[in-house]
Amino acid sequence: MMKYIIIAVIILLAAITVGFLFRKKHSAEIERLEQLKLQIQNKPILEELTKVKQLNMNGQTEEMFERWRNIWTEVMDVHIPKIDASLFDAEDAIDRFKFGKASSIEKDIEARIENVDQQMNDILVELEELIGSEEKNRSEMDLMKEQYRQARKNLLAHQHSYGAAAGPLEKKLESFTPLFNEYDELTEQGNYLEAREIVMNLAVEGDYVFSLIDDIPPLLTDVQSKIPSYINELRNGQREMESQSYYLNHLELTDQLNAMEDELAVLKQNIAELNIAEAKEEAELMKDKIDSFYELLEKEVKAKHYVDQYKVETGRQLEIVSAKQMLWRKSVQLSSKVIRFQRAKLQSRSIASTNWKNCSAASIY
Repeated sequence: MMKYIIIAVIILLAAITVGFLFRKKHSAEIERLEQLKLQIQNKPILEELTKVKQLNMNGQTEEMFERWRNIWTEVMDVHIPKIDASLFDAEDAIDRFKFGKASSIEKDIEARIENVDQQMNDILVELEELIGSEEKNRSEMDLMKEQYRQARKNLLAHQHSYGAAAGPLEKKLESFTPLFNEYDELTEQGNYLEAREIVMNLAVEGDYVFSLIDDIPPLLTDVQSKIPSYINELRNGQREMESQSYYLNHLELTDQLNAMEDELAVLKQNIAELNIAEAKEEAELMKDKIDSFYELLEKEVKAKHYVDQYKVETGRQLEIVSAKQMLWRKSVQLSSKVIRFQRAKLQSRSIASTNWKNCSAASIY
């Protein structure tokens, strides 16, 4: 009998221990959920909404403000109280050791908290975008308008430096004015996000147009003055060198310089049409080619100087070699005569010996 009592007590103690362990686990989960709820309540929604009130409360800004405030009010007045009530129900179920019910309530609470937390985070992101757009718009437009004023000033003060491109550039700059006006209207109406699009479009167009204002004068100077003067210098140098007996036909300078002059006319037209990128690249290639022409002419000068420097000595050496060759030929001719004379002498002796032998033989007989 005692044995069964002990077993029952052990089972009861084990059940109580397990129950308290489960209760501790659920209590920790309730505490975690309570902290998540407090984090939602402590999100700086109200502080950010206060910043929005400092903007132009019209149009898009007013609509977004009302939507954010309604969502925040609903969360604080409806969802948070429901979460509080569910937390109380979960604690009551834990106290009654109804852990299955507590688990179900905890899952429901976590889902509600995640949904509310996502709504709050979305509001913060949109608030940051709106407030950030207003700040960025203001600073970037101030810079844009200053660059615009400086560009117009440069164009008007140095119009001759832009040649035929001055007219198209003026039209490009004039196109900024309606966009500035549209930006001001959208800002006054509180449509900061739409105004942000205007600013971004203006930034792209501004980078392009303002770079043209800076790049065209030096490029036009290259195309209209520097490169043609280099070509004339090369032509004059070519004529002068040819008059001094330089042979330059293999360089084909005349044809290449003519082709470059034709290309300059094309580059001027490209600049007038504001097609600057290709014109800049071609102008740099032409300057590199001109540098190579100067190097080729310099090499020709050095080569002729070398030839002139050693021409006399080379001629003298050639005369010595020629004299030696003549002496050698005469020596060869003399040797040939001696050899022929010796051969003839030997042939005469041979004939005489043969005749003597024939006469001796005839006398014997």
